[in-house]
Amino acid sequence: MKLFRILLIPKKSKLQWDLDRFHLTPRVLLARYRREGVNAARIMASHERQMRALQKVREMFPEAEVIAQEKISTKALAGAFLIIALGGDNHFQHVSHFAGDSVVAGVNSDPILSEGSLTNFTPEQLEKVADRFHKGRFGVDYWTRLQVTLNGKKLHELALSEVFLGEASRCQMSRYRVSVGGRSELQKCSGLVVATGAGSSGWYDAAGRYLFPRGNRFSKTKACFRFLATEPFHGRLSKLFLLHGTVNRKETLKVRSMNDLCGVITLDSQLEVPFPEGSEAVISLGTPLRVLSA
Repeated sequence: MKLFRILLIPKKSKLQWDLDRFHLTPRVLLARYRREGVNAARIMASHERQMRALQKVREMFPEAEVIAQEKISTKALAGAFLIIALGGDNHFQHVSHFAGDSVVAGVNSDPILSEGSLTNFTPEQLEKVADRFHKGRFGVDYWTRLQVTLNGKKLHELALSEVFLGEASRCQMSRYRVSVGGRSELQKCSGLVVATGAGSSGWYDAAGRYLFPRGNRFSKTKACFRFLATEPFHGRLSKLFLLHGTVNRKETLKVRSMNDLCGVITLDSQLEVPFPEGSEAVISLGTPLRVLSA
């Protein structure tokens, strides 16, 4: 098989993260953990599991170039055929924002503590696929992503799981007009969540239990997205009918902000952009993410 550029992007463990942000030695950091009642044994055990996972993946892909978590950018990842995101779900989401048309493999570096809803593999499971990959026998799935256009300009990142529109502070009332399928409605609630199949098991699932007690999950590859008004206000002047819905290919969801405090749009709870009163966002299906099949 022709050699392609392969990137390995490991997430920092909490121990590594704390060492960097507090600028402490391991000994001093562990003493701080003890003073603050932090479970140092749990953190250390997780760190060791993540380091073993990193070593295992490096042995599977010795040709892979290791990219530090803080070096992630569109430019750094450009030209890669395969990107291995080693970490948890949030790390996988972050990598996906810069992956372009590369194939991405999500590897859960600590399955004991990480849910792994988006990571397709444990290190052991990846080992079975690595051999097929090197022989050129592998599959690719196409996960739906969301494109947000704000006031006529496309945001440069795509959302893999969900888009939130509303006031930045969830204790404030979000106000907006939502339009879809020829229907329009002014809503007051805790904000609008728009989810792909990848995001249908997360925030969308938890927030929608008042409508779907058993959940409303759908496939990561399904070419549609769903929206949900969270904690909607029902009053004498506010009777809502567009609490939820499905938007299919070639359709759009339009949201005009009436937020008068600090309106925002967030992508995967990572990228945040202002969404002040009078702004209009249009949400549609974006280019799908190419994900290595399990």
